Parts: sequence; C-alpha cells; structure tokens
Amino acid sequence: MCGFRQLVGHTHPSLWKVLECVQKDNAMAQADVHRHRSGQPVTRKRKTSIAHQCRLN
Repeated sequence: MCGFRQLVGHTHPSLWKVLECVQKDNAMAQADVHRHRSGQPVTRKRKTSIAHQCRLN
C-alpha cells in the first residue's frame, strides 16, 4: 500500500484525487512506451542525481 500512498500523496484520498492520479500515471506510462518505441531513453533522472553527477565530473 505504500506505493499507492506515494502515487496519490494521501493516506485517505477522495475518489476524484485517486482518479486524477491514475490518469496521470497512465499518461506517464504511455509517454514511456512512446519514448521506448522511438529509441529514446525511458529512465528519468532526478535533479539531485544530475547535480551529483555534475559535481563528480
């Protein structure tokens, strides 16, 4: 259930909030599939990871 809480951002969200989050998750998954099919990298880097990599280089 921790993943659901992380996706929605609340322990007890309203039905509308759940539907909105599911729609956003679906759109992100479709975008990942489209990127994969077009040959672009699918993994997203977090800003902190990018900042750490810049400092290391």
